[in-house]
This record gives sequence, C-alpha cells and structure tokens, in this order.
Amino acid sequence: MARFLTIVLLLHVSLMVVALVDCLSAPERGIRSLPRAAWIFLILLASPVGAFAWILLGKPLSPAPPRPVRRHGVERRRSMRPFGPEDDAAFIAGLAANLRRVDGD
Repeated sequence: MARFLTIVLLLHVSLMVVALVDCLSAPERGIRSLPRAAWIFLILLASPVGAFAWILLGKPLSPAPPRPVRRHGVERRRSMRPFGPEDDAAFIAGLAANLRRVDGD
C-alpha cells in the first residue's frame, strides 16, 4: 500500500510541476480563461484539479502548421531550396566533376 501511495504522490507532484512550468513559460497573450496569476494559484492550491484545468482550459492552443501554397492548381513547398545534398543538382554536378578529375589523373 505504501508503494502505491508513493507512486500516486509522485504522479501528483510531477503533474503539478509540469503544469506550473508550462503556465509560467506560456506567453501572456496566449493564456485562456484566467490571468496567469489566477492559474498559478489554481494549480498550487487546487491540485490536481487545477493542473488538469490548466491543461484543458488555460493552456494556449498550439498554432496550426503552415499549409502548402497552392498556385495554379499545383502545391509547392514554401521554400524551394533543396533539403539535402542529394537534392541539390549543383552539388551532384560538382561531385561528378571531381570524380572525373580524380579518375583522369
């Protein structure tokens, strides 16, 4: 029984710490429902209900990921730069030129 209570206490404290750190690091403009100070008191004094309330009602909503740009019916990436060296035609051409030069010597 003592082991079970220790695990429950550890989960309780860790949930409270995570909610408190998340509340303190959230941007002020993104906090919903209550001001930051009220959320801190709620997390500390009404835990674990306050921590769950913060996660469900107060935590800022995550921004949606940017969607691809559609131009003339074709989806394109926002950045047209190559992502890796194998996608860069100039890099591959330079490798081929170096291999020809080394093989020619």
